[in-house]
Amino acid sequence: MKKFIFEYYPFFLLSFPIFLATGPFLSDLSVSLSSLLFLFYFSELKNQIILLKKIILFFIIFWLLFVVNSFVSENWIISLKSSFFSIRFLFFSLIIFYFFSNNKIYIQKFNFILRLVIIFLCIDALFQYVVGYNFFGFEKQSRLSGVFESEWILGSFLSKAFALMISLSFYNETKNLTHKNEFYINVFILLLVYVTVVLTFERAAFIFLNLFVFFLFLFVKQYRKYLFIILGLIVLVNLLYLSNLDHYKNRYVKNFLSQIDFQNKEFFLLKDYSDMFLTSYEIFKNKPLTGSGNKNFQIDCKIYLDKYPKGCSNHPHNYYAQFLAENGLSGIIFISFAFIYFSYLLFRNLFVNNISSRNFHISFCLTLILITQPFTTTGNFFHNWNLCIISLIFGFSLINRNLQIKSF
Repeated sequence: MKKFIFEYYPFFLLSFPIFLATGPFLSDLSVSLSSLLFLFYFSELKNQIILLKKIILFFIIFWLLFVVNSFVSENWIISLKSSFFSIRFLFFSLIIFYFFSNNKIYIQKFNFILRLVIIFLCIDALFQYVVGYNFFGFEKQSRLSGVFESEWILGSFLSKAFALMISLSFYNETKNLTHKNEFYINVFILLLVYVTVVLTFERAAFIFLNLFVFFLFLFVKQYRKYLFIILGLIVLVNLLYLSNLDHYKNRYVKNFLSQIDFQNKEFFLLKDYSDMFLTSYEIFKNKPLTGSGNKNFQIDCKIYLDKYPKGCSNHPHNYYAQFLAENGLSGIIFISFAFIYFSYLLFRNLFVNNISSRNFHISFCLTLILITQPFTTTGNFFHNWNLCIISLIFGFSLINRNLQIKSF
């Protein structure tokens, strides 16, 4: 049985991009099964997993702090269910590391499937935009959602999946693997993803994709000569949208500019989310050490509705505001340390001589920095589907040793 699992389980993991495209159920189920596999066969995995002992210790410490925060929260059952079982995403990252580490063939197969999923989702969504419904009969709504139907997460998934696809393409890179045909395929997928992300009108995904592409072409020496060509294509796409789509102008230009006012002290930068950010701060001030507990923002925010009428939601739409409100000091230290550390790793890897290692780490560091940065709106960090993507990206980032925490 053990031999069967270790020989064939990687083929199950190869299907994970497809599971993500179906929504939270199958992706979370596969993460849960992977975490059980990790627990049952830990003795078989530990010799390789022990290489990551410092980073595992880091996550275990904060996981325990989040669990303790949940125990002392007023609605502790809701909070504990989220915080306690979130450990499965760390196990999933370690499973990804174990089965894909030093296995170029599996990584290439995974990336091939990921590419197909990205292309299919883009074509399906563009078909929905033109015809009014997608390949599965889901009708077009106020915003483009494709296979995700009423969930506005298509742009978020495509931007992160594209970053993962590019990052994996650098693994064991040689000069032969940077052939122009490979580059042109990636550029084609980039344009396909870019057009689709713009049409989803997910501003955070739009910013993520633009920043990833810009800094990737700036930092990767082989791509640097194409920087202005890529920027020109992106500008051209945006100008076409700007001149032909009123909804584009309203969503990305007029509405965004109307949100910003540095002089008005009644809200924090963005009007739509200001009340939620300020409510998060009020919850933190009331419970600075522990916060309100995971997933309790939606409950505690009601206390401040008189002061901040738009301050209630399932989550405060920013990871830093969420960790501040729900986990207090331990939460804000956790997310801030991650952002600072990945930024440090990016700077360090800019000077690595090995092309394969340098490009691999630059791309993954950029992706993780953009995920953990504090400046844009985000989804719910502890949403299962969101953590599935983050833990997948983080797991792959560990397959090359330089992303380990080597010193505290």
